[in-house]
Amino acid sequence: MSNPNIKYRVELTPGQREELIEISKNGKKTAKQVNHANVLLMADDGAIAGRWRDVDISQALNIHINTVAAIRKKFAIEGIKPTLQRKKRETPPSPSKLDGKQAAHLIAINSEFNTKLADTAYSATPDSVAYGKYDLLTTISSTKYFSAPPR
Repeated sequence: MSNPNIKYRVELTPGQREELIEISKNGKKTAKQVNHANVLLMADDGAIAGRWRDVDISQALNIHINTVAAIRKKFAIEGIKPTLQRKKRETPPSPSKLDGKQAAHLIAINSEFNTKLADTAYSATPDSVAYGKYDLLTTISSTKYFSAPPR
């Protein structure tokens, strides 16, 4: 049943098979870990039902065939733990553009702006100067620079 054309074989020990079955059934792991466990179980050459083809695994689990091949390769080269766990980042996504003092200043400015906006809103009547300021502030705050990003 073994295909000689497969470069990276998945041959699980009984202990590894039990661990993967537990991961795929208990519901306490991430979706990625469950998917990877299922791929390894289906790709196992020593499975009683036989090894699934990559195409069949990808269709059954609704993942790309290249993902199946990558999981098999990672297991063959690195083992079971790295295949199931995410790699830790070595560096943060990007360095912070503001230091602590600058961030605190920005928060203070924003807080002051929101306080002035609220004070103006409470004292504004349609015939007062404050109403014009309130209208201007609400217009400014609704621009793309002050509004939340679209969802």
